[in-house]
Amino acid sequence: MASALAGGGGEGGCLDQVVAEVAGAVQGAADAAEAEERNLLHSLSKLRDSAILRRLHETGQLEFAAGIYDIRTGLVRFLR
Repeated sequence: MASALAGGGGEGGCLDQVVAEVAGAVQGAADAAEAEERNLLHSLSKLRDSAILRRLHETGQLEFAAGIYDIRTGLVRFLR
C-alpha cells in the first residue's frame, strides 16, 4: 500500500484514479487506523454527493452508515 500511495503502479488506468482518490483522503493520517477512518468517511461523502442517493435519503428510503469491520473480533464499529 505504501508504494501505491507513493505513486507506484504505473499504467494502472482506473486503478491509478482510485489510488489518487484514496491517497488524497488519507493524507496526513497519523496511523493506519486514522487512514482507514478518513478513507471510509471520504467514501461516504462521495456517496452523499450523488443526487439520486441524496434524494432517496431525503425521502427516507435510504440511510447512510459508515462502519469498520474488525476481522479479529467480528464486531463492527460504526462512525458518525
